[in-house]
Amino acid sequence: MQAAVTYGQIDMKEKCLGFIENYTREIVKTRGFHELSDLALVSILQSSLLLIDELELLSAVREWANVNSVVLERPVPDVAKDIVRELRLFLLSPEELTRLENVNHKDNLIPTAKRRRFHRLAATSRDLAHYHGAAPPLCWDER
Repeated sequence: MQAAVTYGQIDMKEKCLGFIENYTREIVKTRGFHELSDLALVSILQSSLLLIDELELLSAVREWANVNSVVLERPVPDVAKDIVRELRLFLLSPEELTRLENVNHKDNLIPTAKRRRFHRLAATSRDLAHYHGAAPPLCWDER
């Protein structure tokens, strides 16, 4: 995948992505996953066909960011800034988001501004759901 992204090989990228989509859970545990560039990882995260739980994927991305932070001698938020944009936090339950918030204090993978957007989204979602008489979607739980 790395070579396909680096050299703009679209066909190879699509074939690699197909394989990654089918074996995501196994691939995120490999050394090769940690060696991906941010551009290659963004390409993977943009797929909606990854066969992995969102919380597991988030954990793998956190590990990728910490490894690359050490290798590149840059803070985790700097290394992961483009990656974080691709995370689908809205798929997490309020309980999972609370756990994420607690873990996030260690490395600040998800910047405060992005977390604030989810606070606003949660409030808006609850207001709209109440107005329409439906349950709110799973989203960031306000405190």
